Amino acid sequence: MPILDDEQFERYLKEFRPLAPESLQIEKRPGKARRRFVVTMWASACAASLLLAFLLWHRPRPSQPASAPQFAGSQSLTIGRANALLVHAPSLKEAFDDLSFQPQPASQPEGKQSALAALSKENIKL
Repeated sequence: MPILDDEQFERYLKEFRPLAPESLQIEKRPGKARRRFVVTMWASACAASLLLAFLLWHRPRPSQPASAPQFAGSQSLTIGRANALLVHAPSLKEAFDDLSFQPQPASQPEGKQSALAALSKENIKL
């Protein structure tokens, strides 16, 4: 609208009526709710793992069966035999004591070598 004189401009200004503002549309951040969910899940997982560890630690121990493996001096110690001894031993200390005082076999079969012997020969130079 072209304004020709001051009187018309004054009349135009007097007719001015402010409009009510529209409500602000604030975007909600989905990250905040997601972050709370992730933290809750992590806390739940930690609590569950601590509960599981506690239950496994304090479970009743079965008494040693009569058929617990006894290792003869002629047998070499294998991982399977060590695991069986650990499972059937009344305590961890006794299992380690039994493992550490086993007599070593006199010799290896022809063409075979123990892992300990192979590792003891390795010379690492840094």
